[in-house]
Amino acid sequence: MKIFLSWSGNRSKMVALALRDWLPKIYKGIRPWMSEKDIFAGERWRDSLAAELSDSDFCVLCLTKDNISSDWLLFEAGAIAKAVAAHVVPYGLDVNINTLTGPLSQFQGVRADKEGTLRLLRSINNASHLIVDEAFEENRFSLDWPILAKALGEVPPSDAGVFKVGRVLCATTEAFIPQGADSDIKVLSTYFSDRLRILKPVNRAELGDQLVLGHFDIVHLLGQIDTRTGSFQFDSEEDLSAEDLDRLLHQCNASLVFLATCNSVSLGERLSRSRNVIAAYEGTDPDKWGEWVPRFYKYLNEKQSLWDAYQNAKTVRHLPLILLMKENWIYDFGSTQTSA
Repeated sequence: MKIFLSWSGNRSKMVALALRDWLPKIYKGIRPWMSEKDIFAGERWRDSLAAELSDSDFCVLCLTKDNISSDWLLFEAGAIAKAVAAHVVPYGLDVNINTLTGPLSQFQGVRADKEGTLRLLRSINNASHLIVDEAFEENRFSLDWPILAKALGEVPPSDAGVFKVGRVLCATTEAFIPQGADSDIKVLSTYFSDRLRILKPVNRAELGDQLVLGHFDIVHLLGQIDTRTGSFQFDSEEDLSAEDLDRLLHQCNASLVFLATCNSVSLGERLSRSRNVIAAYEGTDPDKWGEWVPRFYKYLNEKQSLWDAYQNAKTVRHLPLILLMKENWIYDFGSTQTSA
């Protein structure tokens, strides 16, 4: 089965390259193809591209904010859609798939996240002649998804807009107070003291009340995460499901959620559908964590974009973190409070 990866622009190309290298790890019988990378020197470019289009069984449109209206990408989608039994799936990195307009609206798109990528794989599986057992497909996907997630996380953002920050919430469970919560609270107090609300320790009812009644643009959470379900655990008997936390964060209009705890990516992926999230994909040294957090918030307070603040903090101290970014904001806290 031949899959045509359509791209336009540098960021879209990076998504296509990531898929080109990753898809054969899941399905051994498919052949991803994308322009420029696979056209040999000396070939007539337009003729080669036309031949590849006509010979493809499936098309993935690698969409970003930068190319959503690209005439070239729309041409490729239209050309392959005319092929017999061809399937076209828009794969959106930082676009709202549900609001596609024009020619793209006729296709059923998916987001470039864990859930959306699994849906893409199932579409490929259904369109192929060699049907892969669904259980095997999910197991294979679970093993190899972190590879693609890392590659997608390295795609630089589009130009950043400005987000006016009103209030910041820091909430820690009792179990995390002796595990470094005070260090995080001190950092947040240093930079955002006049707009910071601290819940220490927090329980389910208190966190729910604050998120429902308050408006918090940045939410910094410290607590144990159930790696299987993604639930936020207050203690052994009380937790908050990923779905319920997502709804509460939606009510308070949170733009950035920092899950300041190990192995939090299972929750982060669920929350990132509507907001920016920083999460950890494995355990880490508390001392290293204590160096990274103040660097990140220092850069953010200096009006670096979210992407730049995250990347610059990584150059100082590397941690197993992932930025699940929906919008690359410059978070404006008004006048800079400190440069500590």
